[in-house]
Amino acid sequence: MLYAILAYHEEGVVAAMTPDQGEALMDNLMKVHEKINETGKLGPSARLDFTGKAVTLRSPEAMVIDGPFAETKEQLGGYVLVDVDTVDEAIDIASRFPSARVGTVEVR
Repeated sequence: MLYAILAYHEEGVVAAMTPDQGEALMDNLMKVHEKINETGKLGPSARLDFTGKAVTLRSPEAMVIDGPFAETKEQLGGYVLVDVDTVDEAIDIASRFPSARVGTVEVR
């Protein structure tokens, strides 16, 4: 079954990282990806840009507006799809992501 692992961060915290801190975070993330990929269970993944570059289409006229305007402290920063047998396996994988230590990780 496919599960989405969604990583949420406070954009200000990510934007305030030094280049070395950002690189270290991404290096740790790539190590997690490599481990999952060894099992053949890693699907598509992407790091998303900041919400200031997002646009949202709102119903019923599909009006395009700037930004997601989410009433939340954290924003969706990226996602990974994993093809695993159980939600418990997806949770185990999600717990390895750096986002689980510096933000929030959601499994769906």
